[in-house]
Amino acid sequence: MTRRGERILGTLKYLCVLYFAFVILSFGLSQALPSFDAIREVSSENCYWTNAVLGYVECGNAVPSSGGKEFIYNFWLRLIYSPISLFAGSLWQALWTLALYAPFAALAVTLLKKRRTKRSSQ
Repeated sequence: MTRRGERILGTLKYLCVLYFAFVILSFGLSQALPSFDAIREVSSENCYWTNAVLGYVECGNAVPSSGGKEFIYNFWLRLIYSPISLFAGSLWQALWTLALYAPFAALAVTLLKKRRTKRSSQ
């Protein structure tokens, strides 16, 4: 493999690890939030777990940058709910699911490729 190819694979692996870390961070941050029942009176000022059929994190309208916080808190849930909603048959949903799982597949391929090159050089 050329030097440029190695740099591209290294960068790709680094970005995939960052993505994986973001998923773990999203999970960890969301687990620290209370449920809606615990903060019912001040729910407009906090982020909380909803008591809906499919749980997710929601932020009250008085929370600064609530949309961004909801995106971060709920990102790991997208990895779960996105394949489930593929049964709706939407092309947009299929593309979204592929985009969410592509970094995991790319990381696996780069790690396997590195392992294979180590074996062949020995």
